[in-house]
Amino acid sequence: EADAVELGLREQELRSDLDGKGYTPDEQDAKINSAEMLREGGAGTVSLPPTVYTAPIVLTLTASPADRRNVVSYALLLGPVWVATCISIALQLIFSYYMHASIVQLVTDDLVAVCGDGTSALLRYVALFTFVAMVVQDVMETFEIHAWLDVLPSADRPEEMTLLRFTEKVAPPDGKNRLVIPVSGITRFERSSFYFVCLVPKLVVAIACLVAGSGAVLRSADNFGLVLNAVAATFILQIDDALYALFVPDASRKMAGAMPSIRVHVPAVSDTPRSNEYKERPLQLVVISVVVCVVTFLQSLLWCTTAAQVPSTNLTPVGESDAPATSEESFFLILAVVAVLASGFSWRAISRTKTAQEKLLDTYMAKLRGTSRFELSDRNVGESAMRTFLKALSASPQVTSLKIGTDTPHEAVLTLTQELHADSLTHLDLSGCGLGRASVKALRTSLTFADFSRNNLGPEGAKALAPALAASASMTAIDVGGNNIDQPSARLILEAMKGKDMQFIGMAGCDLGVEEAKTLAEYASVMASLTEVDLGRNSLGDEGTEFITTALKESTTSKLQTLGMHHNEIGPTGAATLASYMAVSASLTSCNVLKNNLDVKAAKALVEAVKDKDVSLCGIRPDETSTGLRLCNAGLKPADAILLASDLSNASVSASLTSANFNMNNLGPEGAKALAPALAANASLTSMSLAGNQLCGLDSWGRGTSDATGINAIADALRVNASLTEVSLGGNKLGDEGWCAIFDALRDNPNNKIAKWDLSYESINPTIAKSLATYMAVSSLTSVNFDHNNLGPEGAKALVPALAVSASLTKLNVSYNRLGAEDKAAIKEAVSGKPGFELLI
Repeated sequence: EADAVELGLREQELRSDLDGKGYTPDEQDAKINSAEMLREGGAGTVSLPPTVYTAPIVLTLTASPADRRNVVSYALLLGPVWVATCISIALQLIFSYYMHASIVQLVTDDLVAVCGDGTSALLRYVALFTFVAMVVQDVMETFEIHAWLDVLPSADRPEEMTLLRFTEKVAPPDGKNRLVIPVSGITRFERSSFYFVCLVPKLVVAIACLVAGSGAVLRSADNFGLVLNAVAATFILQIDDALYALFVPDASRKMAGAMPSIRVHVPAVSDTPRSNEYKERPLQLVVISVVVCVVTFLQSLLWCTTAAQVPSTNLTPVGESDAPATSEESFFLILAVVAVLASGFSWRAISRTKTAQEKLLDTYMAKLRGTSRFELSDRNVGESAMRTFLKALSASPQVTSLKIGTDTPHEAVLTLTQELHADSLTHLDLSGCGLGRASVKALRTSLTFADFSRNNLGPEGAKALAPALAASASMTAIDVGGNNIDQPSARLILEAMKGKDMQFIGMAGCDLGVEEAKTLAEYASVMASLTEVDLGRNSLGDEGTEFITTALKESTTSKLQTLGMHHNEIGPTGAATLASYMAVSASLTSCNVLKNNLDVKAAKALVEAVKDKDVSLCGIRPDETSTGLRLCNAGLKPADAILLASDLSNASVSASLTSANFNMNNLGPEGAKALAPALAANASLTSMSLAGNQLCGLDSWGRGTSDATGINAIADALRVNASLTEVSLGGNKLGDEGWCAIFDALRDNPNNKIAKWDLSYESINPTIAKSLATYMAVSSLTSVNFDHNNLGPEGAKALVPALAVSASLTKLNVSYNRLGAEDKAAIKEAVSGKPGFELLI
């Protein structure tokens, strides 16, 4: 207890003193006990030993990335340290060589030809064992440097040295795990330099010292000479330490000493490295002792079973029966073998650690493997990553189609357009990638399809694209729609297609007028392979439409299947020419004429032209399951409703369509009446949305003339429809008559499958509630939303009996409906016996 009090007082004094100097302790894990210190720097960690061989590593990693990239700055900053390392290598090898040569040649009386002559066996082997242990420690030091470098990830360019320190969340009884893990990496060049200039020479020097020093100890002539030779061998081994202290600046040595131990692996939270460390130490000592004994024995075999090579002018050879003499050639052979093995190991270590780009390349190669169509959509792809992807793409000949996602960064897309070299690629989709005004200067000769739509190319980009298109011999399909192209640049694009047998031409929103229509009509009429043309959102008008349809009608080679003419200011006259073409075309399956200036008569004429054909007048594809948002807020009028009805009533055209969204248009009562028969006949639709279409003639502010004929027609359709599960009619000011007609019709339809209604903000009153209640009682409804309406007590009273008997309803929202406490209690009581019922009130 007294020690604890003394420790607490000392801690308080230290905190107070440093607080006065502007420091504050890290309150989270401020104190570290001995067990935790062991966990941070003990088992499972590696550190850099302070030697001249690690000095270049430390100074390189602590230098700024800019200095490491600049050859001059790097040479000025680290040149002296690299020189010191090279001097150490040279000195140690020179001393080792001459020591070995002296032993072999017996150039002094302090050496003998036979081990043991004149020396104590105990002293001889104690000295040899001690020296070998020092060499083994030096070799272990080399492998520790390797382990430290092996933990560092590889990088494509020099990075600032960054380490992350982690602390275990829940502390075991003997202290928390504290991990230091590197975040930054080193380049492959730096790693190679460290291995081949520091580690491999360090290992070769250690072996050279081992061979020469062991010979000096074993071949000593007397005990005093043995001690001197052992000291000399140790001196050679420790030359690097002297040069480290002499040449490496004090600040750099302190920096090396401050390098933290790095965790090789992350232990499980239940590990207790303190006890493990103590358990491992005896085993480590045994292993090291065995290694030292084995190396000692091998050195004895090397030096004590052969006679020294003695010049003929000196001593007489021991005898003809002795083994071949140890030679200088064998010394160099040993060092060469060690150098080769160490270099091979180093190269394997260098090759095993891949840079981020190499790992990314492997990732892309794996993704591309076994596929012919690939979509790259990654907002984190930069220029270098795109180049890596292109490299992978070039090595994947099976990939023929590539789509780049719209979230791919602009710089990466530009890199692709300039550096794409995948000869197997035939389809390239860059739609909506934001190329901007940057020109696409070249189209790969192998490309047959290129989609540059919605890229805001503008006139300049289109002008740059036109020559590339003209030069491409393989291009058969191109889409440049939605690029703010003006008429002159559009004409250049069209002229680039002259003489080509195109299959698809996409020029929607390209400001095409009558002159451009003439050019297109001339080229398209002779393109035998042309199957699809998208000319929507242009200004063709009646005259331009007539040029195109007349040319197609008179063509003997045209096999056009899809024609996009939507939003082209086409009036009744243009519609008549379209109708005459559609009536005789044997190949046409789709001609989108929505959002033009058609009247009801013109729309009916178009419908009549395709009456006995499976032709879509709204651009619905055979495999299309949902119209999505493309027909929302699109300015559709009653004439467009007639075209929509034609498609919906034709099972061959809309057989796959399950969801139709026509929200926020201007269909009105007439449009509702036009759609109603199709809605009654269609058996594939499960979801229909007509919200915000003034179906009763009133806008959202109640302006206009009320007309319930349209909603009554819709009600009649719902009376027989058996496929719809969801219908949206909000925002149409249906009123009492409209809503009651709908709910009464559904009540009378035994095959009705509608599961939920969103009636929020629809002015639902007691009158409508009564009609809904009779429908609810016999329906399969699961959810009704009455949020923000005018039910009041009377409406609640009408709903309660239906709620009580409904077997399918699981969710009800009657919030903000002017309900009193009794009304709410009655509703709660009505649903109280229904498990899992969700009530908002």
